[in-house]
Amino acid sequence: MLATAAAAVLATVAASPTPPNDRKGALTLVVENDAFGVSAPDKNYTNGVGFEWVAPQGAEPDWLRRLASLVPRATNDVDARLEFDAGQKMFTPEDLARTSPDPTDRPYAGLLYASAGVIAQSGGRTLDQTQFTLGVVGPSSQAGDAQTFVHRQLRAPRPRGWSAQIPDRVVAAWRLQRTDIFARSITGDALGLRLEFMPTAGVSIGNIRTGANIGVGFRLGSRMPVDFGPPRIAPSLPGSGYFSPRAKAGWYMFGGLDARYTAYDITLDERGANGAKVTREPFGGDIQAGLAGYVGDVRIAYTQVWRTREFREQQDGVSNFGAFSLTIRL
Repeated sequence: MLATAAAAVLATVAASPTPPNDRKGALTLVVENDAFGVSAPDKNYTNGVGFEWVAPQGAEPDWLRRLASLVPRATNDVDARLEFDAGQKMFTPEDLARTSPDPTDRPYAGLLYASAGVIAQSGGRTLDQTQFTLGVVGPSSQAGDAQTFVHRQLRAPRPRGWSAQIPDRVVAAWRLQRTDIFARSITGDALGLRLEFMPTAGVSIGNIRTGANIGVGFRLGSRMPVDFGPPRIAPSLPGSGYFSPRAKAGWYMFGGLDARYTAYDITLDERGANGAKVTREPFGGDIQAGLAGYVGDVRIAYTQVWRTREFREQQDGVSNFGAFSLTIRL
């Protein structure tokens, strides 16, 4: 399965022509926070910030194209691009006032990471993503300092338990994902209203997270851009930092369900510095819904996410958070 998925991505790189009139890259900022949700903030997955750069088509190095040429070509209508990400994620228990965190609640954990990979869109109907991530968890992630600084500026309660966070570890992971689009025009050219369904499947291997996912998303909108939904910070339903406009402006509402099996998650399986450890739930997933729109080369989106219980000791059955993304084509 892994070899087949990797071969498919490389094959699309080898087959990539230069799309006419669309050689721009894209820069994206993603901010995820449980303060955007509908429950009490600052618990479980509490904040994530990510930056993503999708290079212009044709910027992939010669060695990658030569390697891809060894794989039989899958299609001639492909837009393949290099993708680079960097960001920070933080996880906290519910009670931030305790200097000795509740041993039955989620331990403090931070992740600082950088990623590089290839995304390939085949005819605007298939998205293949392969990505390698390298990072660090623990005090070196600077998550504790970042949350303390932000809370001080907002005059919010100070988080006092970061000294018990998961210790420093160098982490790495490899992720593969494939998404397809099945589309139907609802109103023809008059309004440009279109409905799309997007089944997806993927796998992640590494000491950040090891697991697999399968899901489906939908989009309904007018003059939707060529994209696969707005990007999120993994694990999540897939999206694309890059988008190609179909008109001067357009919009769509979207939603989806992502079911996951997790064999390992360092933020749940590693003990905190105080020895506390929770019991990870192997099966879970997300439900999401949101709205996206673009004008010219700028796309903005908001996503609301509901996530199932991630560890057995978790008091709330479903946690939630919101995600904003801003993409500018350059």
